[in-house]
Amino acid sequence: MHCIASNLRRLVVFTNTTRDLVAIEPVSHVNNAINLVQAGESMSAQMSILVERAA
Repeated sequence: MHCIASNLRRLVVFTNTTRDLVAIEPVSHVNNAINLVQAGESMSAQMSILVERAA
């Protein structure tokens, strides 16, 4: 069973054919949006991942 929960609405999922991994990043914005944030602005988010071995 796999469960991903976040208070953000979008996910970026990355995998690479040369490695046995998957990267999961919750996002609230378009790519590279960090460069659009004004000085002094802040944001917080939460994410949890639950992975259990299949029986």
